[in-house]
Amino acid sequence: MTLKEIKKKYGIKDQDIAEWFGYKNAMSYYNAKQGKVRLEKGLEKFYECISKQNNDSE
Repeated sequence: MTLKEIKKKYGIKDQDIAEWFGYKNAMSYYNAKQGKVRLEKGLEKFYECISKQNNDSE
């Protein structure tokens, strides 16, 4: 699942992600370029891991 899909499913906004990772605001997060790409890939992998563990425990 892509980060866009995850954000839509859970109602997550860029401002939320910015706060979670210590950015001053959403614009700082947008302007991070490479950092933003790494964070988004990491969040996608984290979601996959959590989803898999939830499926395994059911």
